[in-house]
Amino acid sequence: MTTFKNFIDSRPARSANKWGTQRWGTQRAEPQDVAAALDLVAAACGWSRHQLSDRVLGSAARCLNGERADCGDIDLAVDRNLADPLAVHALMMQAVDGRGELNTGTRVGSYAVELSDKRVQVDLMFVSSVPWARFIYWSPSPLKSAYSGAVRNILMMTALTFIEHPDQDFTKTDAQGRTLARARRSIRMDSGLLRLFKLARIRRDGSPGALETVTPSALQQWVDLHCPTVKFSHNQDLISEPAAVVQFIFGPDCTQSAVQSAEGVIAQIKKMPQAQEILERCRSELERLALPVPAQLLT
Repeated sequence: MTTFKNFIDSRPARSANKWGTQRWGTQRAEPQDVAAALDLVAAACGWSRHQLSDRVLGSAARCLNGERADCGDIDLAVDRNLADPLAVHALMMQAVDGRGELNTGTRVGSYAVELSDKRVQVDLMFVSSVPWARFIYWSPSPLKSAYSGAVRNILMMTALTFIEHPDQDFTKTDAQGRTLARARRSIRMDSGLLRLFKLARIRRDGSPGALETVTPSALQQWVDLHCPTVKFSHNQDLISEPAAVVQFIFGPDCTQSAVQSAEGVIAQIKKMPQAQEILERCRSELERLALPVPAQLLT
């Protein structure tokens, strides 16, 4: 499973259709290409073409309905509770003559689909909730936002890092402010909002390194040894309903439609406690990821 920030950190390997372009000569897809690719996938996997049209995500959905002239890869949501990823992958590999691969970590299958005059890349996103996939892979209309869905998601994820509930979540740092241990909600691309349990890997010199996911019991052992008064929930408390996720981050009055763009998310952040600190963190995180920084963060 992959958190959104890890997914974005791997973006150079996926962006601009790079995997398919470099390996299989795929090109950007125009609306008729998206439609043709859906026909092929539906036929290969035995799925309803009409139903598949409702599973197109991100910029490909905007391209299919004519709001965009073209798109990079064509992302499709596949409910992994109803379709086994390995079985689907086998069917797709037959349909594309072996031009594909399945990443079992991100749960994404990528395929170079042959059309009449070009190849395009189709990514099957094996998710636990299709409504969640529509939300997290949302691409705002170019007429309504100057920024991509990735920018919007980074803003939302950064705001989430400031939310910790007493006796449920905690973060323990050392004297230099480096994180040693943490139990806190995070966003996962394939499932939703859930609590992750993290411990820093200790380097040879004794300093804390990268955070690693551990079991709640392993984190509890560390807490008992280093900070026994700390309490935290051992439950992941998964939330996959988009409206509930939005309210968890921004409060009960926030609606899903209010955060469909980067500009909308920034407006909600400005209502939060620690708003200025959150906005500054958002700016530094977008700069780190080489993503556009909205003008609203520079004023």
